[in-house]
Amino acid sequence: RNSCGNMAYQDNQLQPDRGDMVTKLQFSPTDNHLLASCWDGSLALWNVLGSMPANYTFRHDSRKPVLDCAWSPDGVNAFYGGCDQKAYLWNLQTQQVEPIAQHNAPIKTVNPIPEISCVATGGWDNCFNLWDLRQARGTLASSAALPGKVYAADVKSMMIILCLANRQVLLYDSRNMAQPYRIHNPELSYQLRSVACFPDMQGFVTGSVEGKCEVAYLQAADQAKNFRFKRDR
Repeated sequence: RNSCGNMAYQDNQLQPDRGDMVTKLQFSPTDNHLLASCWDGSLALWNVLGSMPANYTFRHDSRKPVLDCAWSPDGVNAFYGGCDQKAYLWNLQTQQVEPIAQHNAPIKTVNPIPEISCVATGGWDNCFNLWDLRQARGTLASSAALPGKVYAADVKSMMIILCLANRQVLLYDSRNMAQPYRIHNPELSYQLRSVACFPDMQGFVTGSVEGKCEVAYLQAADQAKNFRFKRDR
């Protein structure tokens, strides 16, 4: 036990170390595997509860930074994208990798939308695109032209939340990407870095590089409950 009387847990460092900054960590939705994307252009996969953690490292051909990664709901495929301006599907059973998306600048966010069999990608080319996985790879289903680069995104069912370089938060319905159904200007003074939707989709939380977070509700009747707080940077 530690000095506070709580159970003390020993951290286990995963090996091998990543060669550069880790850009995203994602646990599998179906088992104990942890997926990591890295600035050195690699992806790694560990079994974090095994006595001998499995480590599979894949490095895509461009050797450019991977900025985001995500799982398919069945845990069979991983999606990732980055500074080579493409997004990929990595089948972890067959170890096959195929490109599924293309932007004109680095891809910052990758989010599967299983309800419509699409993968969403947000780029620094001021575009947010939906790619239909039922068609030939690289088939664009719909696209939104944005007033700034995409810095963060979250998807919950049909709701898409985007944080842009101009510090705006845009909300879209994935079935209608023609225009956002809501534009929110958070009371945060610095670059937005992260966003997460409430599980019940009644609001969302944004975080900035200054260490502040804002909790925002969508319904007008609930917006009096909006608040901000500061954490570590």
